[in-house]
Amino acid sequence: MRLRLRLLAICLLAGCSTAGDHHSLAESADVKTIDGVPIQRWLGARSALLFSKPIRNASTQPSQFALTMEPGTAYALAAAVDQRGDFLTAAHCASWTSITIVYHAKGEFIVEKPTVVWKDDAADLALIHVSRELDADLTWCDEQEIQPHSTVWAAGFDPASGQLSCMSGELIGVGHFSPSPNSPRYVQMNLPARPGDSGGAVIDGNGKLIGVITRGDESRHWCWAAAPTTRRSP
Repeated sequence: MRLRLRLLAICLLAGCSTAGDHHSLAESADVKTIDGVPIQRWLGARSALLFSKPIRNASTQPSQFALTMEPGTAYALAAAVDQRGDFLTAAHCASWTSITIVYHAKGEFIVEKPTVVWKDDAADLALIHVSRELDADLTWCDEQEIQPHSTVWAAGFDPASGQLSCMSGELIGVGHFSPSPNSPRYVQMNLPARPGDSGGAVIDGNGKLIGVITRGDESRHWCWAAAPTTRRSP
């Protein structure tokens, strides 16, 4: 399978799952901007694409990055949380035997094997580190800023176009994985996440990071996101 990642305004439009049709861009996400930048482009500059197997025949052009995936290769997203090279993703993706990450830094696409520096299987969260400094990252929102019934946006990927897609939906509830106030938190949303959207950033209306997608229920159009309580250095 030949996949092309398109570069728009020097922003990485990063990825998600295996082959198959993907949900269409929600109208509200299509018109949403952050700092005057369309939200899908803004999220793309703060996202990376993960592969479960090594990629082959990678080639770079001024406006896009093309690569070949082996049959059965899964792919997912990761959210930039520190310009020093840290991405947050789902632990089940960081548990792949071989992980390859594609991200954008200093005007070029970088392909490398990231280092898993922290993983919480119960919360399905992992922090991975890359060798280059990043152009942009996401700022965490405070838990008190997360309000039920508020609108949230999440990153996904359309493999047909090779571009980042963006979903919008309603935040349903917030909780913690254990009674400890320091345990990772989760949020439930009515977003149409699909297999491969794992690791996609979930943000509020101000562009602040709520968490990353960890699982979903396609039949109910629900998905869950999780986030560590301790920021930057879990």
